[in-house]
Amino acid sequence: MSSPNEIKILRIVREVEGLTKKALAEEMEISEDYAQYLLRELANHGFLEKASGSYYITEKGTDELLATLYHIQGILQAKIYRAARQKKRIEERINQLKGSEVKLQTK
Repeated sequence: MSSPNEIKILRIVREVEGLTKKALAEEMEISEDYAQYLLRELANHGFLEKASGSYYITEKGTDELLATLYHIQGILQAKIYRAARQKKRIEERINQLKGSEVKLQTK
């Protein structure tokens, strides 16, 4: 899996076809030199291709974005499942307390 910054760049390049290093630098608020480095690295790994100074996402780059989205989806589903289990345990405990004859002392 790529780093969060690399995924962000892939997403930006996918949305802005023909992205330049200058546009990426402005979008991410980084220097043009650093933007160029990041774009070049992603191109070297086959996630982007360069044509006439602009970058385009490749099929491999799109696949990487999809894999990341599926990974995030799995994490979120696990969190939802855990939250639902926790909610059920809380509701069961509340029902136990409602059914008990515990009386609070009042002043």
